[in-house]
Amino acid sequence: MTISLPLHFGLGLLKSSTHNNLTLEASEGETVLASSVVLALNSPVIDHMTTELNLTSVDVTEFSRDAVQMFVEAMYVGDVQKIARAQFRDINKMAHVFKVSWLVSICERDFLRLAKEIVVPSWPDLSFLFEEAAYIRCNRNCDKLKEIALDRIKDLEWERNFIKWYDEYNSNIPQLKLDMLIELAGTQVDCIVLPINKYLALVETGKIPKEVLPEKYRYMLDKCDLSYYKLGREKLFEKFMNRLREVPAESDDYFKWLFDLNKKACSTSKVSLQVARKPRSRQASKISLGDRSVPRTF
Repeated sequence: MTISLPLHFGLGLLKSSTHNNLTLEASEGETVLASSVVLALNSPVIDHMTTELNLTSVDVTEFSRDAVQMFVEAMYVGDVQKIARAQFRDINKMAHVFKVSWLVSICERDFLRLAKEIVVPSWPDLSFLFEEAAYIRCNRNCDKLKEIALDRIKDLEWERNFIKWYDEYNSNIPQLKLDMLIELAGTQVDCIVLPINKYLALVETGKIPKEVLPEKYRYMLDKCDLSYYKLGREKLFEKFMNRLREVPAESDDYFKWLFDLNKKACSTSKVSLQVARKPRSRQASKISLGDRSVPRTF
């Protein structure tokens, strides 16, 4: 005998203290009641907490009450209609923390929707994508959102502007985010060199005090392939290296680092040149225009 349950089974009982035996303690002292059975069916983590540890309350104080309420309702319904930007991080993190795999997939779906809604590029919109992708990659080691965010910035052809602005607005950038910026630039290494050159020019003209090269710039130069910048820009490359030589050295290792950097750029430039000289076939690439795609032939 098969028993069929309605799609929104128990949703109307969410406010009932009789049916809801689990208390979720949200931020600012707020609480949300839910059935441990319903939540445990969706989350192996909550299942362990309630059946093995016999907990009657769960600490979710890092999340807002509205986000916790939306999370609980999703457990009853099995879906979320739309996740707003303001609640995306909380919902996405709860989905990962409590290992609700289907909700993780929905968050990825909604993140893609939010990305596609950005038709005219702007710093607030694209920085939202970048920061959310970096956050979940750092905390849950998930690359899916990173791929969506970087692809959208590339679709909008905003790599140069984004990297320039991100550098200007952030003096200290963690390595994980630097790696994302380097990946965003790809072979367009001038996007990486541009903000560094701007910094060196300010030092050169005395607009900012001379000091050792910021660690974020050393890291980016180490990780990117400068041969792509050197290719066809030999004079600019030499001027850039000369500016780096004028920066105060914290130790003799700095000059060895510069030597190795220059050697690496020169040794790999032949490979880059061979790649650049390969004949390109006439093939269509797609330029994203909202929900439409227009083929462009090279």
